[in-house]
Amino acid sequence: MSEIIEAYLERNSPLSGSEQMLIRKVLVPSTLKKGEFLVREGVVRNMQPLYVKDF
Repeated sequence: MSEIIEAYLERNSPLSGSEQMLIRKVLVPSTLKKGEFLVREGVVRNMQPLYVKDF
């Protein structure tokens, strides 16, 4: 799991070891470049994004 996301989740909602493992399995980290869109018109997403700005 990305260190940034892990730190964010730990601050806002401490997780057990099994919960952390589950998130590591399903997490798909990505970075958007300038001008890119998270969701394109006409595309149905089956996942909920988590926005965490790098600090």
